[in-house]
Amino acid sequence: KPKPPPGPGSPAPTPPPVTPTGDLRLSIPPSTTANKTPLPPAMAGTIVGQPPRKRLKIDDDPFGAVGDYAGSFLIKTAVEVMGGYDSNPGRLNSPQGRGLYVVAPEFLAVSDWERHAIVADLRGSFTGYGSGLSPNADGTPLSAPLDVDRPSFTGHIDGRLDVSRDTHLTAQARLLVSTDN
Repeated sequence: KPKPPPGPGSPAPTPPPVTPTGDLRLSIPPSTTANKTPLPPAMAGTIVGQPPRKRLKIDDDPFGAVGDYAGSFLIKTAVEVMGGYDSNPGRLNSPQGRGLYVVAPEFLAVSDWERHAIVADLRGSFTGYGSGLSPNADGTPLSAPLDVDRPSFTGHIDGRLDVSRDTHLTAQARLLVSTDN
C-alpha cells in the first residue's frame, strides 16, 4: 500500500540509519536463529505428543579418565555376551555339535591416592552349551565328560605401600581358574 503524500501536519521524514563507515544500516535486527544450524523437529522436541527431551549433564572433567569414581577408586566394568555354534565341543571322534553362549564380565579398580596404590583387575568368562553331550548308544564311555561347560577366571590384585621416600613394599595376589577336558 503506498504511503500518503506528505501534507500539512505530517512529521518530517527521518533520514535512514547509517553506520559509522557510512553504510546503510538494516532497520530490523537479525533473527536470533539466523546463524544457527537448524535442528530436526524430533531433536528440538517440537513434535506434538513427543515427551520432552532430557538435557544431558555437562561432564565435570571431559578429558579425565573414562570410568566411574567410587570414593577414591576409579572403577571400570564391562560385560560381554556372545553366542555361536561349536561343531565338536567335546573334541570327539564322532562330533556332536552344540550351540553355545559366552558371558564374560570384567572389573578394574585403581586407587587414586597420592601415596600407596591398589589395583584390582578381575576377568572371567563362562561358556555354556545349554545341554550335555549324548552318551554312546552302545553304553561305552565317552572320551569327554558329558557336561562340557567351561568357566574361566583370571584375576590379580596388586598393592604398594610407601613406607618412606625411598622404600616401598609391593604385594600381589593372583588366581587362575580354568578347566581341562
